[in-house]
Amino acid sequence: MAKIKRPKPDDFFEPNLVNNVAANSIHNCLLPLDKIASNFEQKWGADVLPSLVSPDTALRFGSALGKLNAAIEDGDPEVVSKRADI
Repeated sequence: MAKIKRPKPDDFFEPNLVNNVAANSIHNCLLPLDKIASNFEQKWGADVLPSLVSPDTALRFGSALGKLNAAIEDGDPEVVSKRADI
């Protein structure tokens, strides 16, 4: 999984998202998942784990990642929370 930098919404870079409840909710519910992903990437390297599992497992991982990213793009905190649940 390639590291995706998701900065916390702030006044300088994204002034329209600072008081956006959905953006802040999404940011906060992704923090635990980002920490776990970062730990795995430090140990194994970026994008290595999917190459070490069966094609079926890699396919399911890719599907789950795509669905999570789509929920993030849609700005839907409830779906992001469901998809990011560990």
